[in-house]
Amino acid sequence: MHGADPTGQPNVPSLGQPAALRAVQRGIGRDDDQRRVPDRRGRDGRRAGDSQRTTIARVDVAERLINGTFNELTGIAEKGILPMFEKEHGFVNYGLVDAGNIKVVAISIWETREAAQKSVSMAATWVQQNVSDRVRLVNTDIGDLALFHGVPVSA
Repeated sequence: MHGADPTGQPNVPSLGQPAALRAVQRGIGRDDDQRRVPDRRGRDGRRAGDSQRTTIARVDVAERLINGTFNELTGIAEKGILPMFEKEHGFVNYGLVDAGNIKVVAISIWETREAAQKSVSMAATWVQQNVSDRVRLVNTDIGDLALFHGVPVSA
């Protein structure tokens, strides 16, 4: 059974999977080498997902072009857009999904709708400047996140 550590953070073990099989995660739990990831609390002191707090999800769907692999794209995002988002107020989490059939889904979680809206133009600019030869953005949606609960993933 998996619970939380004494600070209330979930116990999330190292994912230990190739980048193509895992989401690029930051903002909750521990990262791959078990260092503590910074606690992302809003101005009211609550973590995103706490009761009585609305959390916003932004979902981008893109077509992966022939140039490069999903693994390479994940590495580029992890070193590029992820650090950019981590500096933004209201950022909670980010992940990439290889949805097959050349489809890539980017999911970012934000504390407010305003922060999510701001991230749309940031992401579009970053994609245009860094990976436009690898992906073509198809659709972006923003909405209230009703349920987002995880369990540790075994390798």
